[in-house]
Parts: sequence; structure tokens; C-alpha cells
Amino acid sequence: MFRLVESGAGRAAFENADHDYPQRIAYVRDGDTLTATISLVDGSKARSWVYRRR
Repeated sequence: MFRLVESGAGRAAFENADHDYPQRIAYVRDGDTLTATISLVDGSKARSWVYRRR
């Protein structure tokens, strides 16, 4: 289970430091684009995916 640790206009982040990987899942929306990023809590080993509404 990941708990909400950050939220604001067009963004949200969830963390679970006890999980092996990912420990952090973050979403950022900018217009018709959504970027999802997974990483360790410190931001290392980050991988991102970009989704665009068509």
C-alpha cells in the first residue's frame, strides 16, 4: 500500500519506503499530458512514462 505524501494542482505522489521497488510513484499532469514516474524514495532509479490524450 502506498500513501499519499504530496498533492497539488495537477500532481500527486505516493510512497512506501518498506517496498523494494518502486518506493515512490508520482504523477504530474500538464494539459493533455500525464507523466508517471516510479523511483526509490530518494529519487534514484527513476523511470518515467509520458501519456498524451489524443
